[in-house]
Amino acid sequence: RRAKPKIVPTCRVRSRVGSRVRTLVTVSALLPEGGREAALSDHLEEVYLSAGRGALGLALLADLKAAPSAVRETDNADIAAAKRMIDALNEKYPGRFVLLVRGRTFSETQNAYTGFERKRGALCALFALLAHGDASAFSVCHGAQSLLRGVHYVFALDADASPAPDCLFRLLAAARHPENAPHINARRVTRGYGIFVPQAEVSAASAFCTRFSRLTAGAGGVSGYVRELHERWQTLSGASLFTGKGLMDVAACASLLPGLFPKETVLSHDIPEGEVLRTAFVGAAQVTEGCPSALGSHLARLGRWVRGDAQNLVLLRAAFPDDTGRAVRLPAVSRYKLFDCLRRDLTPAASFLLCLLSPLLPPAAQTAALLCVLLSLSVPAALAFFSALRLGGVHALSARYFGGALPEAAKAVSDFLLSLVLLPVTGWFCLCAFFKGAWRRLFS
Repeated sequence: RRAKPKIVPTCRVRSRVGSRVRTLVTVSALLPEGGREAALSDHLEEVYLSAGRGALGLALLADLKAAPSAVRETDNADIAAAKRMIDALNEKYPGRFVLLVRGRTFSETQNAYTGFERKRGALCALFALLAHGDASAFSVCHGAQSLLRGVHYVFALDADASPAPDCLFRLLAAARHPENAPHINARRVTRGYGIFVPQAEVSAASAFCTRFSRLTAGAGGVSGYVRELHERWQTLSGASLFTGKGLMDVAACASLLPGLFPKETVLSHDIPEGEVLRTAFVGAAQVTEGCPSALGSHLARLGRWVRGDAQNLVLLRAAFPDDTGRAVRLPAVSRYKLFDCLRRDLTPAASFLLCLLSPLLPPAAQTAALLCVLLSLSVPAALAFFSALRLGGVHALSARYFGGALPEAAKAVSDFLLSLVLLPVTGWFCLCAFFKGAWRRLFS
């Protein structure tokens, strides 16, 4: 609380992307089946219009769906439909869209043919294309291919993410500042930043989709009045966490990401890559993303996160081998960030086990165990509740005040009640996902 917030320095925010910071916006997605590309086309158009004007384009990084063989009968039809979609967008916005599709390769970990290492593999292939002109990883390159020349930054987005209208401009304003230029030493960025991440919020449409999303997502949407300009890890360590969406320096990524990990060993790659490249949090920039609409999808996403964090156990060592066997060293604070993710994942599991074992303990120990469970669930919610009211001030209690203070405070209360009710389910899921991820990484 007493630490002075660290704000990343920025240049003046411009209203268009200049040629010296030529940017390619990428949307990573599975290639839709023929006849179902309308929703994806609308989303690509929305992202392009939100990104702004100037020296920028949009690339659809598409992978074919996993299959038992390298080629399916419907592949040609799906690719042809995607090409028609890109052609239609380029007819409406000349020379602004390009389609990149990779072929399937056999994955031993999934026992199926799929895009190599999914999103990470697609981005690494893109950086090789942008930096070295190597397009061998892509079986299809269709559309405005001139967009792939002279690119300085890649603005990576997921299929459900949409940037605010000024998001890219604010990220570029931070990336252009001389103090933020990345300096590479010993297989990692040691000064400056290679990634600039915006503040992520749940989209309003997703937040109000179902009753479950209303409970878990809060108010949803972005606010032009209230923005979180600093972040905990940025303040404490000088670098934030990478969550898969952000502005990435092409030269730094092309130099450091290929071969960073042994093949098909890292499921949750965003945070480790962010620690190697150093990540800057730009709170003035905002993106919105979707949220689970039901308990089943929420638990499935939670399970993926926990399995990914469990597989990062080997990265907690002082050094880990890359794909060629050379040692990659992370600073102690980076390893602690990875450990903190595991701690957060295992808190519901530990609370669930304490509740199960408490009847076997003496009365005093039983009371202490249940108190620990209650504190583990209530303290984060209480801190979030009072922090929201403190940041909003007394004006947050006024009916004329426009801001997210009261919705955030209400969300903290609902999060506590929901975590208490769902503790047996989330605890069991987290426990199973952790052991599954650790077993796959260490033994299978």
